[in-house]
Amino acid sequence: MTNKSLNWNDNLSIRKVISLLKEGKVIVGPSDTVLGLYALPTEQGFLSLNDLKKRLKKPYILLISASSELKRYVESDYLFHIENITNSFWPGPLTIILNAKSTVPAYMTSDEGTIAVRVPKYDKLQELLAQTGPLFSTSANLAGEPIPLTLDELSPLISNKVGAIIEGKSNFQALPSTIIDATGDKLKIIREGAYSKEDLTGFL
Repeated sequence: MTNKSLNWNDNLSIRKVISLLKEGKVIVGPSDTVLGLYALPTEQGFLSLNDLKKRLKKPYILLISASSELKRYVESDYLFHIENITNSFWPGPLTIILNAKSTVPAYMTSDEGTIAVRVPKYDKLQELLAQTGPLFSTSANLAGEPIPLTLDELSPLISNKVGAIIEGKSNFQALPSTIIDATGDKLKIIREGAYSKEDLTGFL
């Protein structure tokens, strides 16, 4: 595609991706949901994504490799009421909004002090997370614009500014993750995506 193109299946490419992420760069590539932008969950990563997306303040989804990592961001005694749903739908295209610990940096949370977290079901992305730790994730479109269904549809305003474009097969399904709010007594659907309301019946 471009001289920025790398491949999920090439170890040298993945080492390059890790290096770019550590430099504060954003990468774009497929996943188990929509085409995504990824950055380290640092203030630099947050600002880089804002610059690419042309948006301010709105927090990004945090990708983690397993539900056991939640305790780094959410009080452990708060997690018991989501165990059934995480055990059933993670890894997978379900994002859960939770109340963040007070120690979590403000750039990772909403104005209300919440954090959105997901465990992806895509082996290549999991391999990357194993080496980088958690990553910010968001759809690879400008704010308010349609989400590209393929890398060829990626806006030049994004492709010209990212550090790398990762190609390679994935279980890409062109649907965003479903988002649920678990900050209250009852779970609520905020966005219906890859999982439907019917899929979640019995958990809400």
